[in-house]
Amino acid sequence: MLNLLLISPQSTQAQGGMTVWTDAFCKHCPENEVECDLVNIATIGSRAVKGNSKRNFFDEFVRTKRIFKNLKEKLSSKKYSAAHVNTSCGSFGLIRDYMIVKRIRKKQPHCKCIVHFHCDVKSETKPKYKRYFLSKLLKITDRALALNDENKKFLARNYSVSAIEVPNFIDEKLVRKDEKQISKNIEKALFVGFVQPRKGAREIYDLARKFPQITFDLVGEVRSDVKEWEKTDNVILHGPKGREDIIKALDDADVFIFPTYSEGFSIALLESMSRGLPSIITDVGANAEMLGENGGVVVSVGDVPAMEKALESLQDPVKRREMSAWNIQKVRSEYTAQGVMKKIAKLYL
Repeated sequence: MLNLLLISPQSTQAQGGMTVWTDAFCKHCPENEVECDLVNIATIGSRAVKGNSKRNFFDEFVRTKRIFKNLKEKLSSKKYSAAHVNTSCGSFGLIRDYMIVKRIRKKQPHCKCIVHFHCDVKSETKPKYKRYFLSKLLKITDRALALNDENKKFLARNYSVSAIEVPNFIDEKLVRKDEKQISKNIEKALFVGFVQPRKGAREIYDLARKFPQITFDLVGEVRSDVKEWEKTDNVILHGPKGREDIIKALDDADVFIFPTYSEGFSIALLESMSRGLPSIITDVGANAEMLGENGGVVVSVGDVPAMEKALESLQDPVKRREMSAWNIQKVRSEYTAQGVMKKIAKLYL
């Protein structure tokens, strides 16, 4: 067994993002002969309950102290062949991640350090101080993992780093085994994620006005300012839901709407594909790579008229049936945990 130190968030309260990845990763480690110890970097306090809450500096102090105490205990008790550090390039997170890798380097010089970027690196590192710490982090990292080709090219062009593209994955049990029942007309359109302007909430509201016959279900935490927007009766804000409820919502929907402004490799889109949903997505992050030309319609960010045409084109049930079958097969062949985990495990050797 290979001893691995994983630096990643794990939480019973969070519904998506890296916490879902962490749970799935830890679950599949034993079958890949990896013994995984976790240093949990999940948020605490109000931000753990509501991700859009303002940063509380006392909570962040307590959280950081806890992280480095746990890191010290792990590094003192066992020798690790590799350390896998997940980062979303947050405001303070990038500095913390640099300090974590630096600490690992000092305590266990022979430990291979791998930094995994779970974000759109280019858009998340625009401030100069972030670029500075990103550069320092990459200099002491053995390998960098990127979620999509765009991020891989960005790191190569700006930091001369040959990142390895590793997609997110999904538990094979969540992939639909039968065909999705396709309705004659589109009755339900679904969005899953943080309901805010940067995720395309305004565009969904605009679409709902154009298609009053379609119910637009938005599942996920709703940012406070969005709650004040005027909305039509066919927009339903469901708030955060558990994994089983999200899967049910995906199965009940006819099409997935994901007009986000930036993305790394969306687990929400991956889950929608696994349940056979045709999708309307924006051309950011890995979205177009995932969906290809056969699983839905790709549009430009903020282009509501293009989204309208896409929704009209998907009214054809034959087209939706073909897209549904293609998406299920794409996930099964490329994005299951079993296949992706084998690729990751080889990087530790």
